[in-house]
Amino acid sequence: GMYSPSVPNSKSMHGIGLTAAVEHIKSISRCTKKCCILFSDIASLHDTFASSIFKSAQSLSNICSEGVNTRIAKCMKDVQSSIISFSRQEQGLAICIKGSIARPLQGNI
Repeated sequence: GMYSPSVPNSKSMHGIGLTAAVEHIKSISRCTKKCCILFSDIASLHDTFASSIFKSAQSLSNICSEGVNTRIAKCMKDVQSSIISFSRQEQGLAICIKGSIARPLQGNI
């Protein structure tokens, strides 16, 4: 019959090597898909967390505007600013995970 390097025979281990390489690539591809899903989910959780934090900061502005002692109001404004800053950092992290990790992995599938 016709010789094929992908078919294992007693003279060559080339076919076994090719078969093992193909199985390894399939395994890596499945792992990459799972990692991509995992990173997308993590990015989504960070995004949701950032939105929740931002909403909580907005509710502080209602407390600050209710005629509270000016010293307390200033302190609450500082806390609100910090919370808003943190929510932006969380949102930036979500964008970074999606753009720098999940999408490139998706492109390699």
